[in-house]
Amino acid sequence: MAVDEVNENIVDDTNTNEEPGSETPAAETPADDTPVDDTSVTVSDLTVAMVKNYLRIDTTADDSLLAMILAAAKRYCKSYTGLTDEELDLCEDIPLAVLALCADMYELRQATTTSLQVNPTTLQILSQHSVALL
Repeated sequence: MAVDEVNENIVDDTNTNEEPGSETPAAETPADDTPVDDTSVTVSDLTVAMVKNYLRIDTTADDSLLAMILAAAKRYCKSYTGLTDEELDLCEDIPLAVLALCADMYELRQATTTSLQVNPTTLQILSQHSVALL
C-alpha cells in the first residue's frame, strides 16, 4: 500500500457527518471494573484485579499470592503510618504506595535479602501521613 493510500484512509476515517466540536469521546469500560479515575480510589477499594492491572499481569496463576501481598501491603501502610483504615482512605496518595509495595513484594520474592530498603517513593508517601513517630 502506498503512502498516499494510507493518508487517504486516515482522512476518510476522520470525515464524519458530525458537527465540529460535537464529537463524543469513546467510553472507557475496563474489563475488571477498575475505576477509570484513579484519584477516586481508596485503600479499601483496592482489589487483586487492580493490583494485576498495575503489575500488568494477565493470568490468574498468582491470584492467591497477590491477595496475600495486597493484604500485607495494606497492613504495612497501616502499621507504618499509625493510621486507621478509615484514615488511610482519606489520603489520596496512599493507594499508590500500597500498589508500589505490592509491586516490590511481587517482584522481590526471594528467600533472603541483602538490605531492608523500602521503595523511596513509597517511603516518602507514607512518611507524609505517619502519626506513629518514635
